[in-house]
Amino acid sequence: MSVSAVWYLAWVDDDAVAFDPAVHNVQDTELLGFTFSQREGEFATLRLLTRNPISGLSNWALGLLGPGRKRWAWFSWGLNGAAPSPLALLRLVGVPTDVFLATVTLDFSARPSDFNEQKAALNDALRVLPYWDPVFIDEQKRENMDIILDTYAGVWYVDPVTHEISLSDLLLGEDGAQVFQINEHAADGLQLTIGDPPLSSVTVDAEIAWTQRAVGSISMGFTSSSYTLKADAFPKVGASMGDGWKILGAAVSADQAFETKTVQTDYTLNIDWWDGQKTTSNIKKSHDSVVGPGLPLPPIITDSQQDATYSKPDSSGHIELTSWSQSQTWSTGLIPRYVVSAGYTVGYDAKRPFTEHVTFVLTADVQPLATLPGDDETMRIDGLNTADLSEPIDGVPPIGDPRRRSYMTQARGEDSLQYLILLARAQLRKRARAVEISFAPFLTRLEDLKLNRSAQVFDWRIPGGNAIGKIISFSLTLTPPTDDDAVNVGLECTIGCTIGNGGTVSAVGGEEEYVDDEYIDADQDYQQYDGAVLTFDDEVGFTPPLFAPNDDGMDFITPFGLNDASVFEVPISIHSVANDQIEHLEPSAGTWAAPGLPIGPPPGGFNTWQEARQAMVQDRNNMMKALLSNLETEISFKLKSMSADFSTEVPITVTQLKIPQMINLAAT
Repeated sequence: MSVSAVWYLAWVDDDAVAFDPAVHNVQDTELLGFTFSQREGEFATLRLLTRNPISGLSNWALGLLGPGRKRWAWFSWGLNGAAPSPLALLRLVGVPTDVFLATVTLDFSARPSDFNEQKAALNDALRVLPYWDPVFIDEQKRENMDIILDTYAGVWYVDPVTHEISLSDLLLGEDGAQVFQINEHAADGLQLTIGDPPLSSVTVDAEIAWTQRAVGSISMGFTSSSYTLKADAFPKVGASMGDGWKILGAAVSADQAFETKTVQTDYTLNIDWWDGQKTTSNIKKSHDSVVGPGLPLPPIITDSQQDATYSKPDSSGHIELTSWSQSQTWSTGLIPRYVVSAGYTVGYDAKRPFTEHVTFVLTADVQPLATLPGDDETMRIDGLNTADLSEPIDGVPPIGDPRRRSYMTQARGEDSLQYLILLARAQLRKRARAVEISFAPFLTRLEDLKLNRSAQVFDWRIPGGNAIGKIISFSLTLTPPTDDDAVNVGLECTIGCTIGNGGTVSAVGGEEEYVDDEYIDADQDYQQYDGAVLTFDDEVGFTPPLFAPNDDGMDFITPFGLNDASVFEVPISIHSVANDQIEHLEPSAGTWAAPGLPIGPPPGGFNTWQEARQAMVQDRNNMMKALLSNLETEISFKLKSMSADFSTEVPITVTQLKIPQMINLAAT
């Protein structure tokens, strides 16, 4: 195929100068030969061979980068007499090292002068969930503008003509696909290369961490009836009630109405004597007694005195009792029963470390290159540990409400899960591009070769008769003439083809869990669906995790979520209450009854019965005290720790990643 092409290089002041075919159709610098090329992720370059016009000390080559020299140039071409079309706006970046040769080489690059500014602006636009999740990116690395490529599975593309920067997908050209029939490329320029085998799977291992934080209070109380536990033994305001718990308010009341009362008894004693005489006596008794709730102790007589007065004997010698009195001293007692009611406002200050461990394996649906079992290529992405998600990142804590018991079940957690899937997806897509096809399009198709496009090549030598792939490089070469050869222009293009099996993943709605849609507001994020499958571009799907956190069940968010069933690790229990104590106290107390003083000598070691009875009182008191010391009432409970840490294994289900079939290696 015979074509006629003219090449131009016009120096301009800067990269703000627009191309004008009527002005820039010149060769300000003679073009003896050149290579104009661009590779994926790089700027277009031009390596130009030109004559070296040396003129004494005023060698122009020495001053190519000097002050006042133009450094930008439009590179263009005209085909078959047509008006010039721009191929690239280039900046001189390299000058010859040996300036005394007959020809010199100049290097140009299509790097925009505002490349960093454009890239930063595009980066900001691309940093959206789930493709950008700062919770997994170290703060020191967030300024790296290339990190965003880890999830988008793309490369930066700079248009050589417009200098506009875009993100270009690794597999599919966003500017469409160019078709090259078998008669649109040279037969001897076709080459198929099989590279590294694709990854069969990527394992992702991540740990999400936050501190559950909550401050508040609960009400609790109890009533004790006991012979040992007094009101003053109950805890006071400011006292600790457990790990992270403190009494903020207390109301303790006791029913302890004890008093001493004088008990008086009056009665008449009538005596009929043997001789028919009658005696009437008025008897009065009184004693002091302690009255109140408790166990009375039987009296022990410690002293008894009697006094009688008789008349003088009559003529027959008979005497009469004219008066009689008796005084007694005894010791009694009361073991008081204390009824105490206590009500408390107990504050909590929770700072509890939570972690959720996320692990899954994403497999790729690709055509096998390995022939032996076990030769599959795999990859592992681990070390993905978040910072404390209860702390602000860009002004907002990712956990949202730090009282939450789970992150992955929230909408924000689902974004993080998608980010992790995107990391694995990007690696599988990149490695699935295992076949490269190079071909030599005819020169008329030069302007169709852009690295944000795909190309489909037809040729019977390609398995299946054709292949489509992302353009990953092109090269235009003009070779200067030699004595034997004319000028030669060669054009080469390389595409990267994935060896997937094609197909798509369909979304599944799933069954509603916990609450129906009609019962929640549109802005709530706790609606969950059992068996749901969400998809990315119909390539991969996942089921949002449904699981109960592996914690102690403390619910700081739901109204009335903190109750007796949830706040106590060990519920309130009162041991050795009054009813239990009395079973031991009553039998022992009854054994000490001593209503009167015996007649006769006192026990050994005592001079009088009074001394013996005083010792008996002391022994009784000592024994009852010892008995009570073994019957202490104890109120026990344990509130759940406000600093306990919890870890949950998060079950993740992902579908197989569908990879486009750009070439069918199994086709005949």
